[in-house]
Amino acid sequence: MWNSGRDEVVTGDEIGAAHHLLPELSEGRPPRPRAESIR
Repeated sequence: MWNSGRDEVVTGDEIGAAHHLLPELSEGRPPRPRAESIR
């Protein structure tokens, strides 16, 4: 799992926050194509 460019270990809270920001990833769905959302 990625962290915010820090060397410390990513905590469960950070992973939970990432899942709140990226619901598509946490639910196992592919992210929406940005090209279609721009048009």
